[in-house]
Amino acid sequence: MSAYIQLAVAIFFNVSGQLLMKRAAMIGGELTSASRAAKPFLSLWFMLGVISLGLGSVLWVWVLRKVPLTVAHPITGIVFILVPITSHFLWKEPLPATRILGILVITAGVLLVAKDGM
Repeated sequence: MSAYIQLAVAIFFNVSGQLLMKRAAMIGGELTSASRAAKPFLSLWFMLGVISLGLGSVLWVWVLRKVPLTVAHPITGIVFILVPITSHFLWKEPLPATRILGILVITAGVLLVAKDGM
């Protein structure tokens, strides 16, 4: 498998892990007791998030054996594009114009690094 495909899969696991953690954080409601505070950490969503982030980390190390960090790390900026957009559609989180502008700037940066590094 190409190192860049592995990088894409690592990014997928990172995005998935972030979204799963957000879903876990939504469990339990107000933090009125220790048992309520612990609920997110005992949920399947949290466990899946940990697994997803762990798999992403393992793949990340594998990618770094083949791709320069100066190329691979900036490309992971895609996470900062996908997480807010996906959160907007899944949970109706706000996506104001300033955030969209930031996403566009990040997109331009990722494209510049990817073009130069691939």
